[in-house]
Amino acid sequence: MYELQWRLGVNISVEDGVLRKDEILKYKELIMKALQSIDNKIIIEQKNLLSNYKTAILLLKQENIGKKKIVFYPDDVRIIIGDYYNSADTSAYESKYELISILANEIISEGYVRYFSEFDNIEVILRSQEDNTIIEFRAEIFCMKEHYSFCMDEVITKAKSFRFYINRVELYDGIRLQLS
Repeated sequence: MYELQWRLGVNISVEDGVLRKDEILKYKELIMKALQSIDNKIIIEQKNLLSNYKTAILLLKQENIGKKKIVFYPDDVRIIIGDYYNSADTSAYESKYELISILANEIISEGYVRYFSEFDNIEVILRSQEDNTIIEFRAEIFCMKEHYSFCMDEVITKAKSFRFYINRVELYDGIRLQLS
């Protein structure tokens, strides 16, 4: 499994021009054949594989086809395969603020968030709760394909950039904001 990891975790399985198209197909076929004989537990225990790759690799195995469930929890989502694997929380996926501009009347915050490829659409919400009052700000969302992750040429993690425009007049003094 260790030797296969780098072959599965790249954007393009084989660099252009190295192999002919028929050789690429054979290369992928051999990788898929090798995966079928690797125990699920060995894949799950790999220390150098992120959860999104473990999930994708497990789903490449014939024995796991049809065993995938997406489970929604109150504050989280997980992908479950059979009764032996839970993906990382969505909160384990990368979310970064790249720019925060604090202006006289407005705060502008930009960044990106990565998420399960199974989702067609996401929202990024900045939420604050003071006493019993909740204030939410919804971000503008933009596609960010340069931050996608691939396994065997298939998208396994998507990314979107986001931008918040927060009117400072709407904020309470001493407010705490939380990204969700």
